[in-house]
Amino acid sequence: MELDEMSWNDFVERVKSQTDIIGVISRYVDLKPRGDRFWGLCPFHGEKTPSFSVSPSRGLFYCFGCHTGGDAFKFISLIEKVTYGAAIKIQAERLGIELPQRDLTPEERRRIQLRKDLLEVNARARNFFHNALTITSYGKAGLEYLHGRNFSAETIENFSIGFAPNAWSMLSIAFQDRGFSKDLLLTAGLILPSKKYPDRTFDRFRNRVIIPISDERSRVVGFGGRSIDETEPKYLNSNETPVFNKRRILFGLDKSAQAIGQKNFAVICEGYMDAISLFSAGIENVVATLGTAFTEDHAKLLSRYTRRFFFCYDSDSAGQNATLRAIPIAENQNAEVRIISISDGKDPDEFIKSHGREKFEALIEKSLTAFEFQLQRVKSQMQDQSIENRAVTFRTLLPIISTSDLIKRREYVRRAAMEFFIEENDINREIEKYLRSRKENSKENSFQQRIIQKPNEIHRVQSRAILSAGQNVLSSLLDDSSLVSYVEELLPNGFDDPIHREIFLHIKDPERRLSNAAMNELALISNLPSENKIQAFHDSMKKLRIEYLKQLRRKISDTNSKEYFAIQKEINDFNSK
Repeated sequence: MELDEMSWNDFVERVKSQTDIIGVISRYVDLKPRGDRFWGLCPFHGEKTPSFSVSPSRGLFYCFGCHTGGDAFKFISLIEKVTYGAAIKIQAERLGIELPQRDLTPEERRRIQLRKDLLEVNARARNFFHNALTITSYGKAGLEYLHGRNFSAETIENFSIGFAPNAWSMLSIAFQDRGFSKDLLLTAGLILPSKKYPDRTFDRFRNRVIIPISDERSRVVGFGGRSIDETEPKYLNSNETPVFNKRRILFGLDKSAQAIGQKNFAVICEGYMDAISLFSAGIENVVATLGTAFTEDHAKLLSRYTRRFFFCYDSDSAGQNATLRAIPIAENQNAEVRIISISDGKDPDEFIKSHGREKFEALIEKSLTAFEFQLQRVKSQMQDQSIENRAVTFRTLLPIISTSDLIKRREYVRRAAMEFFIEENDINREIEKYLRSRKENSKENSFQQRIIQKPNEIHRVQSRAILSAGQNVLSSLLDDSSLVSYVEELLPNGFDDPIHREIFLHIKDPERRLSNAAMNELALISNLPSENKIQAFHDSMKKLRIEYLKQLRRKISDTNSKEYFAIQKEINDFNSK
């Protein structure tokens, strides 16, 4: 049954009666008492002189600069970019007041309790690792490593950085002695089962600096471990759990949300070390993805705080390709995208420590638009200035130019005409042809279609359905490379299409250079719609697997053989799914 109005009203009154508005706002604003009020710098608009006033007796705040005001729940709703009702629930959780519930099934209660238990054990683990680093002799190696990377005591404390001792079961034994079950520790990913001795476990993180990973509400949902020696992998994150999905978490957002709102843009890095270094140097409007591509979920989450995304990925080819893939995802959220370019080959962590905050802010000022970034990138890969190469290189920009709004498109056409020595009218005709072609290709055609990427070089003869399936699969692999092994299992011969085969090998090894034709296809794939991607991936894998099986079947001359019937049975099974 649904919550009745009386239950909700009673709940709200209970939360309101226990809420201290000074305590709520002090989480975000440095308040100073003056008379019967408290004053601070308004978090909702930039100012140097405090005009933000809080009256504890009335439980209200008001800014005399931007004229924003309300109660504690209104403040939470504005600062956290949530609804008023959600703000009440956030405050209730902070106060430990349970939300009145409809009658829950046993399974729903079990899931809710498991999430609570995981959040609690993660919070305890954060304290365990932090104490091991800061107040025990086990942390000596971790402190030496952090000091060597210029991490201050303030940074270590601010981010609750810790250390996992170089011992097999220290956390496992300590936590089970304190009443945490082995099953809970396994689910949280803090310990792992031994393959050799099934009844034994060992700690997941050992001899690593530990970075707690929190969600936007400051709840510890997982951990990142950085090896301090040559142990691989260099970075080790928690596994996926009911509270941790790295495709939905942006590291540092809980600390940077206020600065992002004030500056109205977010700097997006690839790793938590980059984010920590930038934040500690004073670039506080920074977040980081966690060893995965920038996803639609990331974009939706960040767009609650700003619509201006400044990507600052590593300057190597892998980082630049990750930027290329992130652009259409951000633009699908109507975000303004800019790219911060670090030209001397350093990552953001190295750059800020070598050059400081002012030099990094200068990079922000010189940041490129998405079009400028892609224009520079394709020009750098152009082999020569011949008419043929200029035309091929220009066509890789068609997906970007054609899908832009009219105002941007005019500017992009003007720039492209200057850069490639092509008449604007000719570019507009190419845009019309591209849009017409894309419209035709969006329909499922049963006939064979020939696509020629470059005269006398690459010919692709596949059904439109198979080409579309390959594009959908590669699009998912760009978001999550962990799917590569699954694709290789179902497609032992790889992709039949030569361009898709080239892109697949590039995903496995980002250092492999792509041909112009493959770059063009990659740009198209990166701009594919992001709706229902999971379903599209599985449907497309089904198509490709069936096509692979049909090819095997065609090679068998004896249609009465066991092998022929086994293949036919698998085809039928896939068709029935």
